[in-house]
Amino acid sequence: MCAQRILPKIFKEDQGAHWSRRFRTGLERLEVLRGELPAGQIIDVRYEDTVSDPVGMAERVLGQLGLTSDAATRAEAENMILEIRVGREIELGMAAMKRGDMAKADAVLRTLERDYKLHPDTLGYRAILLAKRGKFQEAHEILEAGKAEATKVGLPFSQQDAIADVYLEQKNYIAAIGATREILEHPLYDEEMKHQA
Repeated sequence: MCAQRILPKIFKEDQGAHWSRRFRTGLERLEVLRGELPAGQIIDVRYEDTVSDPVGMAERVLGQLGLTSDAATRAEAENMILEIRVGREIELGMAAMKRGDMAKADAVLRTLERDYKLHPDTLGYRAILLAKRGKFQEAHEILEAGKAEATKVGLPFSQQDAIADVYLEQKNYIAAIGATREILEHPLYDEEMKHQA
């Protein structure tokens, strides 16, 4: 309650000055600590390097700690970064669709199809975007084709939730429940997908 009365009195300039002082003090303390510790005890990591090559940066830090990673760990890390990047794009696109910004939603699809064409979530996003435009038949066709391919090789269809989303967009709630129930009851779907359903 007291904070609510005090906070409006704090100006942006005061907040900026406060956090600038705290940041400067932290850096000064770090430099003192750097001088007191043996060489190699502090690892400098540049933000730009982390963004441009997160896996390479992680391997560099591991190397400075005397640790190594194998090919399987590197592949897993690269896959995790891929999933984060695709997920971020899809979140941007879904938010754009929600607020009716179809130009932004289309731009996200172009990015996904350019950079992550083979990623299964690109297919699901494309189908949902088609459904938002009322192109339900086309959305179902691309999803059913993808599902047929997955079934042919004995895999679960990772975009089964997109099938449910398209049905929801059509306001076909019975079919959406059926598509969701398939995720919940089919033994090939993992616990994470079942939980999200």
